[in-house]
Amino acid sequence: MGAPLEQKEEDSLLLQIEQFEKFAKLVSEKMEIEIRFDGAQAHTDGKIIVLPNLLTMSEKEINVLYAILLHEVGHVKYTDNDQWKTGLSKVDRMNAFAIINSIEDARIENRLMKVYGGANDVFDNLYNKVVTDAEFMKKIFKTEYEATPSWFNFCIMVHHYLLDLEMDEKATKWCKSPSIMTMFAEAKPMIDRAKLDSTADVVELGIKLYNH
Repeated sequence: MGAPLEQKEEDSLLLQIEQFEKFAKLVSEKMEIEIRFDGAQAHTDGKIIVLPNLLTMSEKEINVLYAILLHEVGHVKYTDNDQWKTGLSKVDRMNAFAIINSIEDARIENRLMKVYGGANDVFDNLYNKVVTDAEFMKKIFKTEYEATPSWFNFCIMVHHYLLDLEMDEKATKWCKSPSIMTMFAEAKPMIDRAKLDSTADVVELGIKLYNH
């Protein structure tokens, strides 16, 4: 007889944990960034990336952690913390923060995909497959956004537009309501004209879109 189902599932989870730890070590060495596994959620202070304890996660959650890790690497490598803090000091609304954050996320992810080949597949999996599972996304991304729902969806629309990936219709249809598409049509010329070479450029565009 084969191993009990529970044992097979445990073995599979342990194998996935081992594979992710190897991936994290490779990324850590290549990008010269310290990675720790002792947090409740993924975050970075700009120097060290803290990831959740893998033993507390399911296989599906660990699969998403590949993208979360690379995303945090992007912030460490490419987000200028001084420009970020200075820029955010100019806004006092979560909606303003949400659009600035969405643009910066796309900028750093695009840079990652240019210097780290595997990032393309990782972000493609996150944005074209995983995000279609709304309940799972709520569980993984536990941060409570205070941005209004329609504005948050607009921010996602802007992020996906700026991202250098071919987006699947299933992954974007939920943020394409008539009102959001109208907002996006008005914003698109400003987005297309914007220079997004730095975090400061991102803050400038985000504030323009928010004020508009």
